[in-house]
Amino acid sequence: IEYEAVSWCWGNPKLSRNRIIQVRSGSQAFEFKIQESLDQALRALRTWGTDRWLWIDAICINQESVIEKNSQVPKMDLIYKQAIRVCIWLGPGDADSDLAMKFVREKVLKLWQFDRLCKDEESINWAAMIKLLTREWFSRRWVIQEIALAREGTLYCGNQYVDWYDFADAVSLFVEVESATHRLSDILKRDQKRFNIPDFFGDVLELGATLLVDATSNLFRNSKTGKRQPLSSLEYLVSRLSVFEATDPRDIIYALLAISKDTTAFAAEDIDRMNDMLTTAAHSKLSAFGQRHISAKTYKVNYNQPVVDVYQQFVEFAIRRSDKTRALDIICRPWAPQMMRSRDGKVMTKQISKNKDPFSGELTDGDREDADQPGHREDGEDPEDSEVSLPSWMPRVKNAAFGVVSKPPVGNRVVRQNADSLVGMPGHERNYTAAGNRELDLKTLKFKKHNGYYGMFVEGFVVDKVIETPQEVARRGDIPISWCEAAQWKDTTKDPPREFWRTLVADRGSHGRNPPSYYRRACREALKAHSSGAVDTQYLIQYGQCTIVAEFLRRVQSVIRNRRLARTEEGRLALVHEDTREVNERDHLVCILYGCSAPVVLRRQQKSPKEIEEEKRADK
Repeated sequence: IEYEAVSWCWGNPKLSRNRIIQVRSGSQAFEFKIQESLDQALRALRTWGTDRWLWIDAICINQESVIEKNSQVPKMDLIYKQAIRVCIWLGPGDADSDLAMKFVREKVLKLWQFDRLCKDEESINWAAMIKLLTREWFSRRWVIQEIALAREGTLYCGNQYVDWYDFADAVSLFVEVESATHRLSDILKRDQKRFNIPDFFGDVLELGATLLVDATSNLFRNSKTGKRQPLSSLEYLVSRLSVFEATDPRDIIYALLAISKDTTAFAAEDIDRMNDMLTTAAHSKLSAFGQRHISAKTYKVNYNQPVVDVYQQFVEFAIRRSDKTRALDIICRPWAPQMMRSRDGKVMTKQISKNKDPFSGELTDGDREDADQPGHREDGEDPEDSEVSLPSWMPRVKNAAFGVVSKPPVGNRVVRQNADSLVGMPGHERNYTAAGNRELDLKTLKFKKHNGYYGMFVEGFVVDKVIETPQEVARRGDIPISWCEAAQWKDTTKDPPREFWRTLVADRGSHGRNPPSYYRRACREALKAHSSGAVDTQYLIQYGQCTIVAEFLRRVQSVIRNRRLARTEEGRLALVHEDTREVNERDHLVCILYGCSAPVVLRRQQKSPKEIEEEKRADK
């Protein structure tokens, strides 16, 4: 049977399924309760007078059965590969979406006339287009593989539709012009009807729509036989695609297994059966190489597992598959969504265990500050719906460089929220080599789950200590004047100390190479412009009318946003996490971990003799 697969956005899972449809099977008809958003999609996609075969996850997979979900998720790649078309439903139409879809079909794709669209009179069309590109579908985790694996795709919004590849070209053109020249932002900044907002589009390179278009072009390579081969590791995909969300945090990983080059997804039950088979005499003739190959790519899908166990499985998988000189970089990249206890089903207890001497190499839940401790919740929240505790070596996605925020009156935008991770992306050239070529020894890598927390054991050494209370946080990427004082830069009309301006840019330029020499001068000119307690970097970027200073400040924002400046025992300047507050010489230790590209700061925690004794007994 030829069929089409529907890619749609489930929406708020708390909303009741208050629509009913009938599905025929021979002479029988079955009723399903569905959400309003799916009801809208089906009404838009139905054809009068002829049957239309559609595969829809909410109907074709029993969402209440964990066993069925475990078995169906590994098959999702086949489902979308074999569909003759993927129908993408963005939701009901409105005046803006109709305008945007018409703009794509009739104007954007006409390349010889494209430059005419970069004029003030087209601002209404570009504003409508960014509103379309920030619809919820473009932030959903599962759509990455759904569109990446599609033979063909059609995008629907209300009663308007456009071919996916035409739409992808339109997005590419928009992103190319805006990211390279900011010509379109300048148009919107002059538009009083759009409130003269600078940076109207946000960071277009990090838009979900941009990443999806990139996924359809660059995640696969066609082999000589015509088979599509994935090019990216699971670690890269999870790290790079952090802007995409999932209702179930386990899907942050599971939704990417089908498009990863180093994983083959299997249901937990199927893996157990395979393991049983491999131990039988009939299968003892399998070569050692064959068994290693099977186990190396096999990735277990198990929705029965607590979220923290699923996360630990991913971290260990990434470490063991990665270049051993940078295998621990995964503990420095924000990727893990927080999980509420009411949605986990199986969670660890609320006990907080404190770490012993960190140079046993154990990183535990106790390494975090109070805001992330188990049981922490905002005022008025249900105490039974507190956050599940995550170890500090599972960095929270809330600390990712970019995220979706609401920017009234223009709507949702993807903007910078934090500094970049200093370790860069897997598979790319390393920015730093803190441990030189010293590799992580997998024999010493251990994960232990004790009575309320996960511990990870690695090797490394202390290189320095943070001894002074860190300076104020660089909110919004602004440069606090107190940082200049801490760096002993008293006269800002003169050149800044070398260690200070190089710390502001992490001793790198925007492309990971050595910083250009003019950064020193740009730093001095930027500091001349301050009028209060901090240099407003965003204002200078948008209104300073100096591209050189603006380039320097963008690099500064990518390094310091929401970090603090600290002084170490050896007199070095250091950038530390915003949660690093009051310190003494025993608290915060600057460490080199074997297999990690950048130095890390570990906070020493104390355990009682009773706790240590209990753990010794558990380890036996």
